[in-house]
Amino acid sequence: MAARSPSAVAAGQVPAVTDIRRDLARFDAMFSLSAVQLQVVNTLTEAASPWLATGEEVEDTEVVHAIAPHAAIREVLIPAPDTASPGTAAAAVLAALRLGLAQDSVISLSAGEGEQCFPSAVAAQVNSALQAAQRDRVTVVTSTSDYGAATTCPGAWTPFKGVDLPASDPLALAVGGTSLQASQATGAYIGETARCAMARYLCSLVTNPRSSTFPARTRFRTAALARADFPSTSA
Repeated sequence: MAARSPSAVAAGQVPAVTDIRRDLARFDAMFSLSAVQLQVVNTLTEAASPWLATGEEVEDTEVVHAIAPHAAIREVLIPAPDTASPGTAAAAVLAALRLGLAQDSVISLSAGEGEQCFPSAVAAQVNSALQAAQRDRVTVVTSTSDYGAATTCPGAWTPFKGVDLPASDPLALAVGGTSLQASQATGAYIGETARCAMARYLCSLVTNPRSSTFPARTRFRTAALARADFPSTSA
């Protein structure tokens, strides 16, 4: 599933985890979806329990499966310790991207940190990987974070005004969460508010009169997703 933002779990904390296969089976039964074609790529982490996932990771996978129910989903595990500093976080993201480029048509990377945290050489490496994706006709979808106009550095919790890398790269398809307002009777679009976890940065209402209904469902061939592998003592 999409890799969580490296700053989403405080140092020393272990997030609650579950067997992602069990949760997806329940999800498919609840919404009458075909069984998901799910594979976990464990080559970067060699995790002892690769099927364990956090709640956010499970939710990300469920959303991808709902949007593209016939797509095969490969989840690339990223070592959690590698998300603790700018250098290791960048290396982990690049490794996951390169694995995805080898086999997939859509890559979802739900992670990112302030672009100011990384030297220009790292930004150039990310752009080079995204150029390879463009040549191979691979779509790379990246998160713009949960903080509105604020961001953080890997391993740090002090927010500052800025944008995330790799979402800031012009070759990435940057996606942010919103609170959607729509007609309960018809589903007609009214407007939405950008997701903003930092109170001191304002989130504004965005309206789009040209969009009156939800977009049609899109089917993808395959989707490679990345997530951090967190140790846990519970299943």
